[in-house]
Amino acid sequence: AAVGISQFVFLRKAPIAMMRRAGQTNFQESNKMKPLSLLFDALLSTATAGTVWIMATDKEKVFKTASELPLVQGKSDVSDALCDDFIAHYETIRPDFWQDYSGESGAESGLRAISDFVANCKKRQAFERILRREAGLGPSDPVSIPSGGVPRDVVDDYDGEVAGGMEWASSEGESAWTGQKPS
Repeated sequence: AAVGISQFVFLRKAPIAMMRRAGQTNFQESNKMKPLSLLFDALLSTATAGTVWIMATDKEKVFKTASELPLVQGKSDVSDALCDDFIAHYETIRPDFWQDYSGESGAESGLRAISDFVANCKKRQAFERILRREAGLGPSDPVSIPSGGVPRDVVDDYDGEVAGGMEWASSEGESAWTGQKPS
């Protein structure tokens, strides 16, 4: 913000100061140009401040925070809105792609964050399945993650895999609770 404000002040005052130094003391900006020059200076200052902010942001911290959103306690609107789509898209990409680009560069850290986000979404979904089974709820009943969030070592006992595997609530006519055809 300080960069943007400083630039705005500079853009507003520097031309006047330079003209006075050159000997012109009677410069008057026309009434038609005032709003236009004010808007231009404000836009340029905002763009500069935004660029500096983006360059100064710790992207690793942002990626880490974003990838851990599915692990938060309570109801997660982000997880509800994004997890299914991210998981579906993630699974359409060949697995070795995620391993090939798991380094430390800027683009690779973004890909690693996506991979971590998907893994954490799967953990949340597995933990939600566990909570639903323990509470005797149906497969689509809403559930809230308790205080402390999703444990990092979630094991879904239904399929024996860590945070993944087949859905325990099958839509193929099997009971979600017994794994058998309904009678």
